[in-house]
Amino acid sequence: MLIGGASAIKAAVSIIRVKIFAVLLGPAGVGLIGAYDSIVGIASTLAGLGIGSSGVRQIAAASSSQDTARFSRTVLVLRRVVFATGALGALGLILLSGLVSQLTFGDRSHSFQIACLSVAVFFTCITAGQVALVQGLRRIRDVALISITGPLIGTIICIPPLMILGDRAVVTVMVATALGAVLSSWWYSRSTQTDSASLSITDFSSELGGLLKLGLVFMLTAFLKTATAYAIRTLIIRNLGLNSGGLYQAAWVLASFHIDFILAAISKDFYPRLVAANSDSKASNRMTNEQSEISLVLAAPLVFSSIAFAPLVISVFYSPDFADAALILQWQAVGVLLRVFGWPLSFIMLAGNRSMLYFLSELFVASAQFGLTWAGISYYGLAGAGMAFLIVNLLHLVVLMLIAHWTTGFTFSRANRVLGLGVLALIILLFTVRYFFHGAASLFLQSFIIISTVAGCFHYVTRVARVDILGTVLRRFRSK
Repeated sequence: MLIGGASAIKAAVSIIRVKIFAVLLGPAGVGLIGAYDSIVGIASTLAGLGIGSSGVRQIAAASSSQDTARFSRTVLVLRRVVFATGALGALGLILLSGLVSQLTFGDRSHSFQIACLSVAVFFTCITAGQVALVQGLRRIRDVALISITGPLIGTIICIPPLMILGDRAVVTVMVATALGAVLSSWWYSRSTQTDSASLSITDFSSELGGLLKLGLVFMLTAFLKTATAYAIRTLIIRNLGLNSGGLYQAAWVLASFHIDFILAAISKDFYPRLVAANSDSKASNRMTNEQSEISLVLAAPLVFSSIAFAPLVISVFYSPDFADAALILQWQAVGVLLRVFGWPLSFIMLAGNRSMLYFLSELFVASAQFGLTWAGISYYGLAGAGMAFLIVNLLHLVVLMLIAHWTTGFTFSRANRVLGLGVLALIILLFTVRYFFHGAASLFLQSFIIISTVAGCFHYVTRVARVDILGTVLRRFRSK
């Protein structure tokens, strides 16, 4: 709840920020921000070498050893390495700014702006190291606060330049966002107590080897995701224009809002429990089924609301200029539901230390998403990108099911099969109502479906958790 709630607040802050961007910049400005964000993401992923993820394990191991000298050395090496990789990543982006501009926009007119984004790359790498330190010490509350305060500080910093300079302040927005994150992570990591440690070349090499050995696997997987996001946005901008890039970015931010808090909770809570039960296939399969079940129940009401009220949601969170993003959002919302349902299965590979198999599955998904998006926008325009996202997540679910069954004998439980078919039937019903009914009748029927779904999901969660939430609230209210 702590991590998931923080992720939901972070997503809400992000939507508020994008609403400001939408009003002040329009679809083209949002598209430009999305392109720059992909550039920073892919550059910082390559520069970071996965150390932000592997650093968590190294810090946790050093902390649990009760060896203060070892812990101090690990912290020192982590801080030095992320500083160095951040600086090298920033330098690399400056040197390649012309080429990146050519690949992204078809010319070199954005070279200077991309070079300025090197500051954001440097800040992002530093932030990853500081968050790894806090998370490795299991200070979950501080991790949650970092994820909230960072975006909030960045949003506050970037508003004045946007109001004054308009779309000329887009690079400033990117740097301000990264600055907010680095300030927040520094504030919560600064209190870490370490002794002054002497660091020999042997000690440094040993610690660095531990960081890189696991970090490269994380880096390759993260690179696939960021590179795919960059390639798709570039494909849309180059073929359909910057406005279309902004519409796609708008739909994707709203679709991501549904799942951020669920997926964050899975990675921070479910994954460690699955690792502990890895030797018992029956127990790990039961836990995976439970996680898929509860994730689907939590996500369904949000996804149904996006399908039913996509035009209204787009208008409220952005502006009427983004109305064409509604159809993409509906396709992506169904794809998001499939991703949430299948996501726990991917952790079976990680818990079993099958990192190469995990990487190959992610490679398949990345390749399929790019290829299907290319085909989709060629035949159906921007809506084809949303269709491609749905198809890719369906393929991903099938692949994960086959791998999980092969490695641990996993099959979906009867409860999950019934629940999945029920959700599918309701999705078909929502689209049928939207197609055959209009005006007040359509609004009433879709609202009835969503309210019924919310009530059913609420009842399900309270039954599974064995907590009578409504009864407890009513009893306390009466006692007052």
